[in-house]
Amino acid sequence: RGGWFEFHTDGWVACDNRVTIKRDTAEPAVGKYALHLVVPAQKRNKTVAATVVRPADRGTDGAVTFYLRGKGAICFRTRAADKKWRYHRVDNNSSSGRATYVPINFPSWRSVALVPSEPPAAPLELELRIAKETALDLRIDR
Repeated sequence: RGGWFEFHTDGWVACDNRVTIKRDTAEPAVGKYALHLVVPAQKRNKTVAATVVRPADRGTDGAVTFYLRGKGAICFRTRAADKKWRYHRVDNNSSSGRATYVPINFPSWRSVALVPSEPPAAPLELELRIAKETALDLRIDR
């Protein structure tokens, strides 16, 4: 079975004109393609890419699972419509109401599971954020 990115970017959009998002064939975790994001260092913490995760793409526990490879200082945040943002750390799969930007350096694919507090039946906004003054070179696959 192919991953999220076999035919398109699965709804991921750049949130800044300095963000490059493209499908990539360099050693994907699953299938033939992964998503490659490149972002130069920014002057402030910011969202660099976003998508909406459909209920069908979430696990029975509501988790959003995928693989990461690359480096930067990041956090993901999620929310259902009209709810508060929940921030997720990728180093220990924890979440809280406050952003914590974790420096990562994953030379090989690493499995990540974001477990939002919203029920699995709800569509979920998902954003990738980077820490200020840190460049990002990251691949995502599922």
